[in-house]
Amino acid sequence: MKQNLHRAGHAAPRGVGVAGHLGRATLGLVGLALLLLIWWVLTEVLPPERSFARRFSPAQALPTFWQLITGSALWDHTGQSMRCVLVGLSAALAIGIPLGLLVGASRLADPSEHSRRGEST
Repeated sequence: MKQNLHRAGHAAPRGVGVAGHLGRATLGLVGLALLLLIWWVLTEVLPPERSFARRFSPAQALPTFWQLITGSALWDHTGQSMRCVLVGLSAALAIGIPLGLLVGASRLADPSEHSRRGEST
């Protein structure tokens, strides 16, 4: 009899299949909807009219987020940040690799040299 293996070789529980995965997806979507509802209540419904918290409500944040990801500013700044990371990584590699090879090739860095001269390690 062929056994349905789930995670890490364990037998899958009965009833887990497409319906089980749809149930998990539904629970995930319900959780996200609940989180959005809580966010909305805490920033739009409960605070007073001129409250600072209202600036962070989904009604304010989501359209601004959409403008940010559809505009060019986010991608321009992301590109600049990636360029800085690559320049820093390149400089670290250009300096670190030759320096590491130099230290590795040096007789001063060899522990057996120190013991031959009678120095403690």
